[in-house]
Amino acid sequence: MFNASNMGKKKRSKKVTEDDEFGLSGADSSATATTSTSDEVLLPDPTTLGNIIQYESGLLACAVSPVYGRYLNTQRDLKRGDLIFSEKYLIAGPQRSSDIVCVGCHSEFQDETERCSPVPIANGQYSPTKAGTCDFGALTILRGLLLKLRDPIAWNKLLHLEAHNDIRRNLPLWRENMINVVVVILHQWKLFEYFTEEEVHTVCGVLEVNSFELGEKYSFRGIFPMAAMMAHDCVPNTTHFQNGIDGILDVRAAIDIPAGTPLSICYAFSLEGTSQRRKMLQETKFFECTCARCCDAKELGTCLSGVFCQTCRKGFIYNTGAADLAQVWVCEKCNTKAPLQYIDSLLENWQEAVDRVDDIPSSEKFIDNCKGIFHPNHFIPFGVKFNVCQAYGRETTELQNLSPTDLDRKLALCREVLDVLDVLTPGYTITRGMVLYELQAAEIIHIRRLQANLKPPILRRKLQMTLKTLKDAIAILEMSATSTIEYEISQSAKKETLVDLTKWISLLK
Repeated sequence: MFNASNMGKKKRSKKVTEDDEFGLSGADSSATATTSTSDEVLLPDPTTLGNIIQYESGLLACAVSPVYGRYLNTQRDLKRGDLIFSEKYLIAGPQRSSDIVCVGCHSEFQDETERCSPVPIANGQYSPTKAGTCDFGALTILRGLLLKLRDPIAWNKLLHLEAHNDIRRNLPLWRENMINVVVVILHQWKLFEYFTEEEVHTVCGVLEVNSFELGEKYSFRGIFPMAAMMAHDCVPNTTHFQNGIDGILDVRAAIDIPAGTPLSICYAFSLEGTSQRRKMLQETKFFECTCARCCDAKELGTCLSGVFCQTCRKGFIYNTGAADLAQVWVCEKCNTKAPLQYIDSLLENWQEAVDRVDDIPSSEKFIDNCKGIFHPNHFIPFGVKFNVCQAYGRETTELQNLSPTDLDRKLALCREVLDVLDVLTPGYTITRGMVLYELQAAEIIHIRRLQANLKPPILRRKLQMTLKTLKDAIAILEMSATSTIEYEISQSAKKETLVDLTKWISLLK
């Protein structure tokens, strides 16, 4: 497993039984794979390049670290927004422990006659479709296994992704897979002549470690072998845009990337605290992250994990042991050491409370209640701020009808959120694009209300700054698939808001 910042160095946390919704694991094994009719699956050697040279191009180079495995470098300078590669999923299907879904479009349905496609298994057989008869997630595993019979090259690609069988076989998840997947495929569906138990477990592991969540309306998961070779970093230099309908993943440069730099994505949820990200990565990706952000107690100055000290009531408590993969929570002002049990209990209680926040008033009350508990940027109140900054002007009152107080609040929240996003998810990312769009919309309303009291040079300067924000938002959002709401927003803004704002500025000259 390669960590981009450690070259040369030795939907909240998820349980090991859950699928990772946020990331894609870098495969760290690479020699030619072979399969066996016995229970043993011969997996690739993690210390060699093997057949990953197929992913090299004039833009990309493959490399291997004996500690971290294989990864991709860019061979030329990239500008933010540049398309690095597009990839269609190798396999895709329902999430693990999925409810009844259509295995064609992955939409949920109550009546089996509503599905738009049958559920093929093998040799003309079809799977049950009534609730409780099988784990629909097993169908995704089966699709991976069928590559062995139908497409040996694709099967070889699948086996070159890390499954971590050596670790997983000692975890409760292995037993769950035995009951919900292995028994279902080999015995209920009578496919034991075609696949071994080890092969089924291996495909389970490949999906658990490497899959991306897909879907715009309905959630499913897919495997992208090339994307799986990107390194991990909690402040990644690439971003991805998915087309859930066609199963295409576009990987783009989020920021300017110099030639020779490893390409990175974040396998965890970027907007959670270090302890939560590390726990998720350890439990589902099986490595300890030591990127620059994880080793900094204040998370690159964002203070996303800061807890207000109840002893001196002046400073914030941070994990000063982060660089040593430890948890030592100490106040920056009075040096009071907080027990880990206190930190964990505090977070658990407030994470339960945030689940009850469902509108703007409850969001604002929650944020206010957090003031004497967390740093203003702490990931728990930050998540609420991220949602509510977009809710103002959309939830009940239209943007142009917001009171001056509410409009100012929306502007303040958007700017607070962007200050954090600019550090942790910098550049051309969907999260930044949506907040930038909300910010410029509020700024236009604010300027219209103030224009009578502004001198033309000041008015022009404010409008030009808003125009830049709008252009950045459009540039990001129009990279989305044409079927998405983000793309629709970008095109509407380009045809209407951009034209109107440009004309307004021109009239002031």
